[in-house]
Amino acid sequence: MAGPPIRRPPTKPPPLPARAPIAPAPAKTDVVPTQQDPDERDEVSEITKNLEAPDAGQLVQNMLVMVASEAEALLVGDDSDGRLADLNVRTALASWDGLREPEEAMRYLELAENHPLAPRLHLSAALGQRAPEPLAIVQLRVDGLPASDMKTALAVELAEAWLFRYGRAEQAAVLCDVILAQELPPAWKPHIAQLASLVYAAIGKWDRVVSVRRGALTSSSSLEEVASTAAFVLDRGNDALGALALCWEAIERIDASENGGDTQPSISLSRAGQLRVIDIAIDAAARANDPRMLELLDRRGELVTSLPGGAL
Repeated sequence: MAGPPIRRPPTKPPPLPARAPIAPAPAKTDVVPTQQDPDERDEVSEITKNLEAPDAGQLVQNMLVMVASEAEALLVGDDSDGRLADLNVRTALASWDGLREPEEAMRYLELAENHPLAPRLHLSAALGQRAPEPLAIVQLRVDGLPASDMKTALAVELAEAWLFRYGRAEQAAVLCDVILAQELPPAWKPHIAQLASLVYAAIGKWDRVVSVRRGALTSSSSLEEVASTAAFVLDRGNDALGALALCWEAIERIDASENGGDTQPSISLSRAGQLRVIDIAIDAAARANDPRMLELLDRRGELVTSLPGGAL
């Protein structure tokens, strides 16, 4: 009789050897042309065509067409609010700045002559052209405007253009006569006085130069301005006493400022300005045989002594 089966202890399988991780296979990135329907290609190209930047000039042209249609509607309707003039001004700006057509811009501005911006834009468009004829047309329009600060400002710019760009001082002098005949804002007087002085000096009207420079002096004018005006009065106006009077008034202002008795706005007390005023006053006193010559010489000596290195 056979005995019971013999049980043996279970055995573990040997461990598997460690292996390095296997990287995934790289994806295939080759570009393979695909077959596409010709109709689909045309449709895609039409869509992407709309993304192209349009021509700026063509945009302006399209806008002008729309504005023109609106202007035609206003011509047959009621334009009590000045909408048509506003459209013409906008069209002029687009023609001038967008299409670089100043002649066309001026034509639209003539249609919008009642618009408050039309004179200024008309002058700017004329200045953008080389020929002087458009500037002469603008001057005729400015002459017809009522008196105002805007008219004065336009006249000043016209005079500067005639003088500096075209060298026509005579036409600039006509405008300066009109400008100086008006009541000018205080802030404008120094600039207009300098412009008018150049214009009248260019045509040899030194009496006008002297009168303009004297009229431009105020209680707050600098010593350099007083001295240069006195020099014009002395040399071009042949008025020694008048030049001495201008310098003496400035000297009295200097004394009042130094003594603290000047109740008006104090003038600049630069040593160079004082020395120039005194020198011109000495020249004027010598020509007029004025007894204040000795006092002026004493003042000059004291002033020079006070300068660094000026003492005897």
